[in-house]
Amino acid sequence: MLNAEERACFRLRVDRLCTRFLEFHQAVEVCLSRRVGVGEYLRPQVLLDELTGNLPAPPIEEMLELVPVEALPILVA
Repeated sequence: MLNAEERACFRLRVDRLCTRFLEFHQAVEVCLSRRVGVGEYLRPQVLLDELTGNLPAPPIEEMLELVPVEALPILVA
């Protein structure tokens, strides 16, 4: 059985979903000690670099850029 870091690293290095997404997603969040948006999986190398300590966590502004405009909430004051 793979631990969370092994599961996350393995899955980020292959281009096929070979585990249940929820298990993979939880492993990535545990390893990075932060919430990971689904849009971040579009750039698996960035997540892998963060996981291995080669990159710091991206600022919230950069993560929000990955969210499609139609998926952003509308605030009415």
